[in-house]
Amino acid sequence: MYLYSNYRFDTDLMNNVIQAYHTVGFNGTTPLAWYIEPASVTISLWFRYQYLHYILWSDRSESFYYSFGGIQRNLKNMNDDHFHGITLSAIYSLEF
Repeated sequence: MYLYSNYRFDTDLMNNVIQAYHTVGFNGTTPLAWYIEPASVTISLWFRYQYLHYILWSDRSESFYYSFGGIQRNLKNMNDDHFHGITLSAIYSLEF
């Protein structure tokens, strides 16, 4: 997966700063399901994991510059996000 976002902010210390974030990662889901025939119910258990790695691409910084199209840019690794969780559901079936 790839995500891109940018924003512009003005403060007393920094004026007209534009920062962009590139995010790369993956996610996956693993389901388990059981059908209980006498009760007409399906029980499912899902596990989800997502990993995101953020890269700050800023037009104002004091270190690690490289040139891109004649514009000075800064590429800096940020923190990683790990998301995981479990979903449990019960689905009742009706016959018409």
